[in-house]
Amino acid sequence: MASVLKQRGLQLKKQMQVLLTQSIKLSSVKNEPNILKSVYEDIPPVNSTINDYIWQNLDRWPDKTAVVCAATGHGYTYAQTHRMSISFAASLRTKLKLKNDDTVAIILPNVPEYPCTMLGVLEAGCIASMMNPAYTAHSYQCAVPAVLPFFHIFGFNAVMMNLMTRGSKLITFAKFNPELFLKTIVQQRAEHLYIVPPMVVFLGKHPAVTGEHLQSVRGIISGAAPLSESDAAVVLKKNKNIFFRQGYGLTETNGGVSVGRKTDVNHATVGYLFGSCAAKIIDVNTQQALGPGEEGEIWVRGPNLMQCYYKNEQATNEVLTQDGWYKTGDIGKYDTNKYLYVTDRLKELIKVKGFQVPPAELETILRTHPKIMDCAVIGVPDHMTGEAPKAFVVAQKDITTDEIKQYVNNQLVAFKHIKEVQFVDEIPKNPAGKVLRKDLKAKYC
Repeated sequence: MASVLKQRGLQLKKQMQVLLTQSIKLSSVKNEPNILKSVYEDIPPVNSTINDYIWQNLDRWPDKTAVVCAATGHGYTYAQTHRMSISFAASLRTKLKLKNDDTVAIILPNVPEYPCTMLGVLEAGCIASMMNPAYTAHSYQCAVPAVLPFFHIFGFNAVMMNLMTRGSKLITFAKFNPELFLKTIVQQRAEHLYIVPPMVVFLGKHPAVTGEHLQSVRGIISGAAPLSESDAAVVLKKNKNIFFRQGYGLTETNGGVSVGRKTDVNHATVGYLFGSCAAKIIDVNTQQALGPGEEGEIWVRGPNLMQCYYKNEQATNEVLTQDGWYKTGDIGKYDTNKYLYVTDRLKELIKVKGFQVPPAELETILRTHPKIMDCAVIGVPDHMTGEAPKAFVVAQKDITTDEIKQYVNNQLVAFKHIKEVQFVDEIPKNPAGKVLRKDLKAKYC
């Protein structure tokens, strides 16, 4: 017992040192130029384990359904999930002889057993490493389709962690099934959807999705990748009463950096920074902080930031500055109203005659064409310009490559023009909805 208390004391001391360091770093923001600060008050530090946070309201809804499978209807209540997590933790310690800080890999799709497994690992004092299995308080209960993978930070924090503290009913999907997704929304009368851009495009552009499917939906939050305002607008045409918001975050920021307000009508932005957070936009050439309206790499700082990459000092030093800024690798800007915008990934920019072309900008225009269902743009070698944009298109009606190029190029300056178009059956994406551009290059270029 003495050793356990001593270890807990050391953990608390380390946590307080981290919080103090973050406080000092945030206070220094006042003296730096061109810093985007939150419009909200600073968030007071909270010292709580994940398990304590999840189960803080258990006594309020022990018999409510916590998780249920969308396909089979098999599920568990909050009390059952809690009890199984405790039993699993005990088995890990007594049967497998696991010790504090042993790492346990969780390789599961979204199934009802996921929360009790993950929480059991943490209850046992172990480190949960969630992996993609594709590698080898209400008077009623809110039902939410848990279609985002729990091993991804968006699905883990925003869906599982966040909603279980509210007593929500999570409808799990082992993988995204469009027909089952729509059926679940209608049957469960789902009011809130946490989804990624390809799912937004599906809801907005697929002819099988009507306003009836979205009749119960009150709010949508899209994250994990940039989404154009036009993609959001197509969904809102089917139900104008939906509060549509975008959010922004990374694994390194424990999921969240910013999110839009319910009342926002600007659907291109990822909203305001969370309280206690700061950001700046850095010129990729000069490394100087830019002002409103200027695009550059997004750097963020705040108490939600990771300490380091585990046992990888080199990787840590590449992305964390000595004064605590994290280099996200995302390209974006902010406006005079303190709204943050994310436009693309730094590594995905196409270099044309020395100019930088964001693929997301071209994809946004492509998706506004009524005959295009989905698309992706990559840079391909060009002997005259270095690189040139090539578009991969999933068409939902007959359309020619020349028609596509004319439609896009007429709206852009010359160096951003699409040089080549190729039709494909689908755009490869990871479970979080991000386009796998390297797979397109490997298969078609």
